[in-house]
Amino acid sequence: MYIFNLCFIFDKNTNTCSYEAVVKKLACDLRTLEVESEFLSNENLKQHLPKIMEQVQNSLNETGECIIQRIANLEHSAIYLKLIRNHLDPRVVQSCDVPVFVRSKSEFEIDDWDLTTQKIVSAINGFKTVSLIAKETNIESSVAKEAIQNLLYSDIIRLVPIIQYSSMFVRTPLIAEFYSNSELQNDAVKFSQFNKDKEPPSFYDIFMILNMFSHGFMVKNVIELGNPIEKNIDIKKLILFALIQGLLRKINKYPISLNGCQSESSAFFPGDCNYDKICSENGISIQKIEDQLDEDQNVIICIK
Repeated sequence: MYIFNLCFIFDKNTNTCSYEAVVKKLACDLRTLEVESEFLSNENLKQHLPKIMEQVQNSLNETGECIIQRIANLEHSAIYLKLIRNHLDPRVVQSCDVPVFVRSKSEFEIDDWDLTTQKIVSAINGFKTVSLIAKETNIESSVAKEAIQNLLYSDIIRLVPIIQYSSMFVRTPLIAEFYSNSELQNDAVKFSQFNKDKEPPSFYDIFMILNMFSHGFMVKNVIELGNPIEKNIDIKKLILFALIQGLLRKINKYPISLNGCQSESSAFFPGDCNYDKICSENGISIQKIEDQLDEDQNVIICIK
């Protein structure tokens, strides 16, 4: 019996899990070709093998799939391979999360999805929370979260925190790489331009405004000091771009009750919910909850 082996060679740091099924499938296809057509033991047919292997390598690297039909003019011979990417389970979707597209709508077929997902996709604009999207589309919150989680699993969207004038953000170490990445700089200029009919903002102005974000500085403080509108910068779009690229992260406020239990005079806050989540789930504003907590001596605020 003719025995053969097929191996893929990877860099030592590569996660090869998604290739295991492809190797098994290709080995099975080659064995079938040998049994039915003596493809590997026949020298005339075997000479096609290096070209096939090269096509498999190039196609998998470029597109993640490979289709070879009518191998060496043999009847009913074909190889179909496709990489199935391994995905980590997406994080739990919260009512206060904001979904934002990380892929163009032209890259996927929205008509192939169920009606619920289609309605949700149409409502996503990068600034609406999950709870607001559910309300606008008249979809139950749990159903909307499940649909958004499926989009998250498919790498079509990403979840970012809500952007408000009272929000606080800080720079991350990636801001240094942003300074030397000209392609990312151009993307930032295009994305954050406020008026498309006017001169686009300069990278210097964008970088200066991003560097204003620090502990204790709210979005409204940055607007007052940086005056982004005069520089033709849409501050909310700039923050959104920075969140997607990991240039900024949000600082959240977590109320914590000191008395350890709920009383009739005040609500109990265990410290695991931030302002965004509390406001989103209860349909109240940041200002209202701040006014309420300012009067409650049994609650402290942890900012992190």
